[in-house]
Amino acid sequence: MNQTRSMFESTTQTAVLLPQTATMAALSSSISPLLALPLLLFIGFAAYLSVLKVRLSEKKNKTPPFEEIPTIPHVHWLLGHFPHLHTLEPSSHHTLFSTHSSPSGITGLWGDIDRRAFHVLRADHARAVLRQNSSREPMKFLARHGFKTLGAESLILVPGGARWRRQRGVVARMFTVDAMREGRGAVLRCAAEAVGWLVRACEEGRGSREGCLGHGEGRVCMEALNLFELYSLLVFGRVSMGYDFGFFKKEDQEAVAVERGHGECCGQMQTCRCLSLSAVANSFAFLQNDVATRSKPQNLFNPKTQFYSFPTEYNQEYKFHSNVVRQLMAEIIGQELDKSLTNYDIKDAEGKDDSANLVTHLVKATLEEQFQPSSQAPSSKSTDAPKCPFATSTPSRTCTVHSSIPATMTRSQREETIDNVSSILRTLLMAGFETTAVSLSYVVYFLSLHPRCQDQCYEEAIRVLGPRTTDTPTYQDFDPEDLVYCRAVFTETIRIHLPVIFTTRVLEKDMTFDTGVGDDRVTFPRGTKAIISPTAIHADERNFERAKEFVPERWVKRQVDDQGVERWVERNYEEEKKENVSSVPSDPMTPESISAANPQNFFSFSDGARNCVGKRLAILESSVMIAMMFRDLRVELAEDKFELVTKRKFATVGPVRLPVVFRRRED
Repeated sequence: MNQTRSMFESTTQTAVLLPQTATMAALSSSISPLLALPLLLFIGFAAYLSVLKVRLSEKKNKTPPFEEIPTIPHVHWLLGHFPHLHTLEPSSHHTLFSTHSSPSGITGLWGDIDRRAFHVLRADHARAVLRQNSSREPMKFLARHGFKTLGAESLILVPGGARWRRQRGVVARMFTVDAMREGRGAVLRCAAEAVGWLVRACEEGRGSREGCLGHGEGRVCMEALNLFELYSLLVFGRVSMGYDFGFFKKEDQEAVAVERGHGECCGQMQTCRCLSLSAVANSFAFLQNDVATRSKPQNLFNPKTQFYSFPTEYNQEYKFHSNVVRQLMAEIIGQELDKSLTNYDIKDAEGKDDSANLVTHLVKATLEEQFQPSSQAPSSKSTDAPKCPFATSTPSRTCTVHSSIPATMTRSQREETIDNVSSILRTLLMAGFETTAVSLSYVVYFLSLHPRCQDQCYEEAIRVLGPRTTDTPTYQDFDPEDLVYCRAVFTETIRIHLPVIFTTRVLEKDMTFDTGVGDDRVTFPRGTKAIISPTAIHADERNFERAKEFVPERWVKRQVDDQGVERWVERNYEEEKKENVSSVPSDPMTPESISAANPQNFFSFSDGARNCVGKRLAILESSVMIAMMFRDLRVELAEDKFELVTKRKFATVGPVRLPVVFRRRED
């Protein structure tokens, strides 16, 4: 019976499977031709990659890029030396390049595919490269994600040529001396609000618990980068867009602290974060990190990160945050556009109106370029041509609209203008927001190690800003140019710890350098990529005396003015060099004994036509924040044996964590 049942079940299963097998066979025969071509293409591409990998690996490992100069080890078969350089601590770049370079400091490098590149350590070589070349060529997969987030007119991603020069000319009008004079009041208020929040937090003993150095009344313990990210974004919003992100508001202090769980995470391993991003600011921060996430080498062949159309949770989040930023910028730019079309007159920038923002000038410059390109603009020699407030010369009180700029715009013209301005603003945010925040974090790190510098900043801030009062000082009360020592602290900080890892150029003509071996020279042909690491250059003793020491006095010195008041003034390298002071100080290691630094050897803001367009704003907001902060507070590291560890995030490198304690000054 059992045997019969088994035979029946077997027969039944066979009868059932036969139609299914026939169906599957018929289906396979029908779709196999559709799959044959993609399958063959995939196999062919895989075979091509295998052959390419073998050939490139053999070439890059056995042949130096240039016979005349050394190269470094650890080369990737496809991306060359770049992955290895990006995984290293920037502080170790100088050791790497100086070990594997010619006597004159030149190192040969392999780039992507079979592209050749080089790096220089001597400041005069770097200066020649940066000043004679403005073309840049980012890796294609990096540029692809950058353009997606920043827009087609992103200044940092456009390689060069007329398109780049046009955009650069437009953006440069935002950062003239006059425009910065307009914005200094907003910067001062932002710094006052941030430091005011810290002072109130100190008074209430916020952000810490027992076991942390910040515990107790009169002090607050927190992550430095978290604080300065909010400050930098606040400045960008108010100065660049006329938008208030609303950080550091007294009435929102309790809610903000609760949101981040203040007092629950302080200790020797983790420091409390008492501040939080608003919803809109969180969208800006997400997009800032998105490019870094998608551009990681390990994500290069990951379709979930390389294709934005994939219905993944991350791509949905990207779409949401992108729409938030796009809508906000469209609203802000649209309002400024309407005002510009109906009333082209602007007040001058003589300190009487600090409510203007940089997007006002950007919209006007974009309109002029859009409807009257610079090639058709009136000659600057004409005495009848009006002067606009974003011109480099002294502005007149009003500026009359050119007849070629219409009073109304078509929908397509309006969308084009908004897209262009939005792309520029997003690029400025990407380039300036994180770099300024990281730089200020390094400032508090260095000044935690050098309390004497805190005292110098305090003395200067008291003289320039006056003592702390309950009222926020106004921009008429001070001249940021008087913050000489605070500016030197910022300069020295980014000389040693620059947030940007590298800058690159593509040679527009052949360039020849000496190798340092007799009369030997090496010629790099046009099209070769030059890699410039400012951190490595700044750490070289050929460029700076006591290069790895933090000494702001290399930039400034004390001097008695005509009124008999001793104050800090900037040092003049050329004059001191001519004087050739040969007297040896009693203690050659004191800060005052260091020789004047050569500003021509300083590349933190790059050099040449493609230098940092937002340099003035970065120096203004940083020096004001340093003065305001150390006038009212002292800072120290929150951990006894803290070691600074950095990590790379796209084009910037910042501290993994930097717990600090702010204390209320009792001076």
